[in-house]
Amino acid sequence: MRSSRGVHPAMLLASLLLAAGCSRGLNVGQVSGQLLVDGAPAPEVMVQFVPAQGVEGPASSGLTDSEGRFQLEYRERGKGAHPGAMVGSHIVTLSDQRLAASADGRGVKVRFGPDYTTVGTSPLRQEVAPGDQQVTIEVK
Repeated sequence: MRSSRGVHPAMLLASLLLAAGCSRGLNVGQVSGQLLVDGAPAPEVMVQFVPAQGVEGPASSGLTDSEGRFQLEYRERGKGAHPGAMVGSHIVTLSDQRLAASADGRGVKVRFGPDYTTVGTSPLRQEVAPGDQQVTIEVK
């Protein structure tokens, strides 16, 4: 029997679930920001947000532009890149792409120490909340 009183509750529920996101229900916040090293914008640095213990989901990353600005995105196997980062606490790591692109590192100014490059030693922490947010990461 067909209902003539509008949308069937099961169809409404299915539509809401699809609209909520197709990314396995990941809780994601949209993150853009700026990286400053000694107060100056830091171009060509890969900024990575690695979920801290207890935060489910993939790491997110973004490459800084000439003004040190970046937008984070995460990757899902077989589904490509999606904007954002998992909601929760993160350890932030930095990778200087200028140094990585040089043949031997000669003539490339070191902008931050090696502690910033690995999850186990980076002192940088950042919270990601639901919704859009701007962050500033400062390294001295």
